[in-house]
Order: sequence, then structure tokens, then C-alpha cells
Amino acid sequence: MGQCNTGSKSANRSFKSYIRPRALIQTENTVLFKFRGHLKNNLGLPVHDVCITESSGATAILLISMRKQNRFQPLKAMMGAWSLAIGVGKITIIFDEDIDIRDPFQVEWALSFRLQPAEDIHILRNTDPMALDPSQPLKDGKKVTPSEQVSSRIGIDATRKFPYPLPLRRLRSTWRESPLIGHTTGFEKFASLE
Repeated sequence: MGQCNTGSKSANRSFKSYIRPRALIQTENTVLFKFRGHLKNNLGLPVHDVCITESSGATAILLISMRKQNRFQPLKAMMGAWSLAIGVGKITIIFDEDIDIRDPFQVEWALSFRLQPAEDIHILRNTDPMALDPSQPLKDGKKVTPSEQVSSRIGIDATRKFPYPLPLRRLRSTWRESPLIGHTTGFEKFASLE
């Protein structure tokens, strides 16, 4: 996962020397503010944070964290985000509020352990494409005109569907006693998650 736009210098390690122009940063912050406001105020969703990843051209991957109160809210958040901006959120992923959507490690962890693909992935076909989408197919070897382009969107519900099972809770309680504690690669970040 790429870094999220934070309204500051590029956080991507590969492009440390690249600094986005001030106007672009203000535009990104405005877009995030509009998404958060639309989802919270217009749709009444308990949204915690909204992030558009920098590596996706600041349009394709939209991450939303929320305090889910029922099983329908993640899909409502996806549809609400897609209705607000045509060219944003080709891939939209919903997380619980305990996941820091600006931390790629936590995003990948939630996708690995809170997602059942057959149940939690929603594909919306025949949608407007993003403005700059190199994945658009060619027609007779030529680029298709924007009016003829058709795309799709994918929405992923990476929220908890139920409390963690007892074995994981037992593992969490004995984690600090493990002889492997000094040889881990990040599980300790999630030792306190429910």
C-alpha cells in the first residue's frame, strides 16, 4: 500500500526529494474534507478518518475508517463515497476505527485478517472511469475516447464482523511471555486489539 496524502511533503521513501506543489496539497485536503463531511453529515455515518493513497495518483485508492454500528454501514460508506466524486475511489476499502489507515502495515494486517473475499468484496460494473486510467483498454489499437470509456469499482469491507475467537485472545494474553518476543515483526502493534 502506498502512503496516504497528509497535506505535507511526500512520505513515500522512494520519492523523498519530490515535494508536491502547495496548490495540489490544498486540493487534496479539500477533497478529503468533502468526503469526510459528506459521509458524516449527509449520510450520518460514524466516520473516523478518510485517506487517499499517494501511490494511486491521489484518486484510485480510497481508505475510510469508521466506528461500525451495524453490518450495512461499510457498504453505505462505499456507495456514499462513490456518489460524491466520479473519479475517486476505484478501490475503496472500509476499516474499523482501530486501524490507522495512514499506516500501510495496519492496512495490510486488516486486509489479511478481517476480510473474507467471497463475502466482503463488492464489484460495481459500468461506472465512469478515473480521468487518468492507463488500465482502460484500447479499441482497434487506439485509445478510446473519454465518452466511450467504461470502468468498474471495487469496494472492500475490512471491518470486524464479530469479536476475535478465544484462541487469539489467549495468544494475546500470553504474547509477552513468549521466548520469541524479541524476534517478531510487528504483531505487538496488534496485541491490544479486540
